Amino acid sequence: MSAAFLGAGRNAAEEAPVSLHAKFNEAEQLRINGDYDSALPLYRQLVAAEEGNINARVALGMTLGFIGEFDESISELEKSTQQAAPGTIDAGWADLNLGKTYQMLGMFEESKTPLQKVLDNPNSDPRHRDEAEKQIAYLREFGL
Repeated sequence: MSAAFLGAGRNAAEEAPVSLHAKFNEAEQLRINGDYDSALPLYRQLVAAEEGNINARVALGMTLGFIGEFDESISELEKSTQQAAPGTIDAGWADLNLGKTYQMLGMFEESKTPLQKVLDNPNSDPRHRDEAEKQIAYLREFGL
């Protein structure tokens, strides 16, 4: 049977729910395009559906920061670092974003630990490691 035939006669309520992966991709596109208000509820749904989804939690934290919800942003990013398994690429991503957010908010002392953790993590993405090195060099340059 063809896919068209298999779908014939089904109403919208019978359609398969959007996959979490597809919802994440949609939220990412919205965020990248600056539509934070539309991306935010999707990230919240993803985190609620999959508590351990580090990428969704980091993206939620970043998006909250973009709209000026800094306390909640920090809270979500801190949760992402606590939930990510130590020594994983996810941990490096979470630590990098927490460190950069701390810096953006002028919390320079607080930024040092997560940025150093990116460098100490043997599984950090090399691009994340490079970014952490730049951020740490920035702190040193200004005597922080």
